Amino acid sequence: MFGRAVRSPRPAGESSSQLPEATLRGLLARGDQVTVAVVDLTECIARMAGATHETADAAASISAATGTVADEAQAVASATEEMTAAMREVSQAASAATSAVEDASRAAHAVRGAVDSLAESTGQIDGVVKTVSSISDQTRLLALNATIEAARAGAAGKGFAVVAEEVKSLADETTAATGEIGDKLAQLAANSEEVREAVLRIDEMLRRVEESQTSIAAAIEEQNATIVEITRSATKVADATAGLRTDVSSCVAATDRARDSLDRSRAQMDVMEQATTAQQKAVVAMAPDVAVHPLRAAVTAHAAWKKRLRTAIDAGRLPEGVTVDSASRDNVCPFGKWLYSGDAETLDANRASSVRAAHADFHSAAGRILAEAVAGHRATADEMMCDTAGYAGIAMRLTDALTSWADDVERS
Repeated sequence: MFGRAVRSPRPAGESSSQLPEATLRGLLARGDQVTVAVVDLTECIARMAGATHETADAAASISAATGTVADEAQAVASATEEMTAAMREVSQAASAATSAVEDASRAAHAVRGAVDSLAESTGQIDGVVKTVSSISDQTRLLALNATIEAARAGAAGKGFAVVAEEVKSLADETTAATGEIGDKLAQLAANSEEVREAVLRIDEMLRRVEESQTSIAAAIEEQNATIVEITRSATKVADATAGLRTDVSSCVAATDRARDSLDRSRAQMDVMEQATTAQQKAVVAMAPDVAVHPLRAAVTAHAAWKKRLRTAIDAGRLPEGVTVDSASRDNVCPFGKWLYSGDAETLDANRASSVRAAHADFHSAAGRILAEAVAGHRATADEMMCDTAGYAGIAMRLTDALTSWADDVERS
């Protein structure tokens, strides 16, 4: 569990190595600190790599969505330009229609004026016809009187009687003609009135059409203004989205570079971890009899739990020789047994109590992560590993407490 055995201290200054024991002990301590730092850095890089991969996927999705938005915005801009052209044609047609309605209205007014003049002329003609009819009646009456007087005159009035008869005939024909003219004028007057009423209705309809055309023209102008605004906005959106697409593409490229760098860093950290492990083994080989205090061994042992948990999460199975129950208990590992042996209280009762609580929290959090890992809940386990209010914070506080306590013990 600790990576190397915990041996009984030798008398001060004695060691199978030619180096002083204090120097060897310092080398071992510094090596343990490097190992802890390497494990922490490896885990941080792993988390950063995972986040970078997610960022790269999100950036790629955003890039695709941005491209779609840009294409759609450009399509909207083109469509509004076509709509503007169509509305311009509609506006021109509406203007032409309005002009035609105005011309028709003026024509209707002219027709109404002509009908009114015709009605007035018809009335004047009717008066003349009535005068002629009256004169014809008087002429016929005079011709009748002349016929009577010619009869009284006898043979001397025969020539005059013939003339009187002719005058009477002309008067009768005039009366008949004026009567017919009167009927025609009455019919003409009736027709003129119908025409006048029709023209009035047409004029009213044209007035309404003109009002409608005016409203249509105003609506078209307003619509044109709206389309201009839409076109301007769509163009701005298209331009902005084009810029956004460039920025997102740059972000994708930068994320890819960061991902590659993190992958290389992770590989280098693995190399560094292997080198550090080899270095520690070399130091241990130089000082096989140097005692390692349980506190110092615990620093390395509990730092190794991060690697165990990461392996369990990636593989989806428990580390060899470990169960969720054993990982959750704080009195199973060698350090836990030492904490409960009484030696820790003898060394420093206050620190022992504080470290025991932190140690119990650490194993409880590690057990929960293992349970999620073996259940196949990788995302949840990853999140728990990174939780500074949970495992990540507990592990950091425990490591700091163990390192500080071990440094004080070794200095004393």
